[in-house]
Amino acid sequence: NHYYNHLIELTLSVNTGTVNTNRCTNNTFYLQYTATGAFDSGNSFNVELSDVTGSFASPLIIGTETIYSGGIMVTIPLSILPGSGYRIRVVSTLPVIKGNDNGTDINLEATPVLSVNSGTICSGQSFTIIPNGAISYTYSSGTAIVSPTVNNTYLITGASNGCISSVISTVAVNSKPLVTVNSGSICAGQTFTIVPNGADTYTISGGSFHVNPITSTSYSITGTDYNGCSNLFPTICNLIVNQLPVITASTNNTLLCAGETATLSVNGTGTYEWNTNETTSSIIVSPDTTTSYTVVVTDNLGCSATAVITQSVSVCLDINELNNNTGINVKDLPQGLYMIKLFV
Repeated sequence: NHYYNHLIELTLSVNTGTVNTNRCTNNTFYLQYTATGAFDSGNSFNVELSDVTGSFASPLIIGTETIYSGGIMVTIPLSILPGSGYRIRVVSTLPVIKGNDNGTDINLEATPVLSVNSGTICSGQSFTIIPNGAISYTYSSGTAIVSPTVNNTYLITGASNGCISSVISTVAVNSKPLVTVNSGSICAGQTFTIVPNGADTYTISGGSFHVNPITSTSYSITGTDYNGCSNLFPTICNLIVNQLPVITASTNNTLLCAGETATLSVNGTGTYEWNTNETTSSIIVSPDTTTSYTVVVTDNLGCSATAVITQSVSVCLDINELNNNTGINVKDLPQGLYMIKLFV
C-alpha cells in the first residue's frame, strides 16, 4: 500500500502558466495553470509570489482556489516593493506539489496611491481639482477646473511608470441666496430704512441701512448666506426724494394798533394748518401784542414746509387835539416807537 500511494504522488503535477512580465502592485489578473492527477480531499491550489530575487524561501500567497478550474484570480498587494526579479508559481496543499514558476522574471512597478481634494462651492463658481500621488492625471471632466451647477463627482485617474489608479473628487454646490429689498419715497430731510431679505448678512452701497439722501438715489445690496454664498447680481433699492414745497407767509399790515386786525396769507398749493387751528390759506388776526404765527403747508406728495410770520402790534396811545392849528401836543409819552394816525 505504501508503494501504491507513493506511486500516485509521483504522477501528480502542477504547472504554472505564463505571466506578463510587467505588472503593477495592487494589480489583479487571471493566472492559468494545469494540474494532473487525483489530489486528496480538502486540497487547495495556492499562487505564491517570490521575493524580489526570485526566491520562494518565504513566499507570499496571492491567490487560492479549492476546486481545480485551470485558473486562479490573483492580486499583487499594494504593499509589495517595486523590483524586477519576482516569480510566481502554483502549489497544491494535499499533497504539497510545488509547480514550476512562470519561468521569467516579473518587473513590478508601484501603483500610485492617489489622494484628491473635495469641496463646496457657490453656484456659478469654479472648483480646482488637485490630485496627488502620481506623475500624470486624466479627469472625467476633461479638465481640473470644473463649474458644476449641482452636486457632482469626478473620476481622476493617475499614472506612474505604466501603473494607474483612480480616486473620486466630490464637489457640492450651494445655491446663491435670492435677495429682495424694499424701495420707496421720502420727503427731503427724512430718513429711509432699507430692509433686505433672503440672506444672513448684507452690504449696502450707501454703507448704512438708514439713509437720508437729498436727491433720488439707488442703492445696491449684496446678501451673503450662512454658506458664504452671495447673490449673483446686487439687488437694487430705488429711493425717490420729493422736495419740500416752497412757501412764503405775509401780512397786509406790518404794524397794528391793539384791537385792529390784519390778514395773514401763505402761498403754495396743498393743505394748510396754522397754529391757530385754522386750515385756510389766509387768516384774520387781531393780537393785542406782537405775536408770531406758524403755518404748515402739505403738498399732494405728503411733504410739508413751515413758515413763520411775526405780526407787530403798537400801543397807539391817545393824542389830544389842541386847536385848529396844525400843531399837536403829545402827552407825557414814554420813550419808544409810536404810530400816529390823523383823522380829518
